[in-house]
Amino acid sequence: MVAPSIPGFGFSPAPEHPGLGLRDAGQGFNDLIAQLGYSNYVFEGGDFGAFTLRFMANDFPSSVRAIHTNFWFAAGNDTAEKKAYIEALDYYDKSIAGYRDIQQTRPLQLAIAMTVLVPWGSQDGYII
Repeated sequence: MVAPSIPGFGFSPAPEHPGLGLRDAGQGFNDLIAQLGYSNYVFEGGDFGAFTLRFMANDFPSSVRAIHTNFWFAAGNDTAEKKAYIEALDYYDKSIAGYRDIQQTRPLQLAIAMTVLVPWGSQDGYII
């Protein structure tokens, strides 16, 4: 298993120059996998990774064998099923997606909080 993170997120340092986008990250991930000797792979991504995996699936169709994501998009509402799905996504967006919003807008603050609070909360052998 290879688990890269998008530059500037997770444990990856931020890019030194502006302009590195999600498609560029996908190119880098594909190059990394090739350097490791793999010609095809599956890819999982959520939040911004969901966009990166879509770029990768489009840009490297012979390498990306399958994708998995926890972040889907819906277009149109011309059927009852689509309308119900869009309503469910709307509920998620308005009621449950706070962590995603923090991660999208203030990832560094979230990383600092997790780095400080998780070890502090687990001193007695349990996580808060």
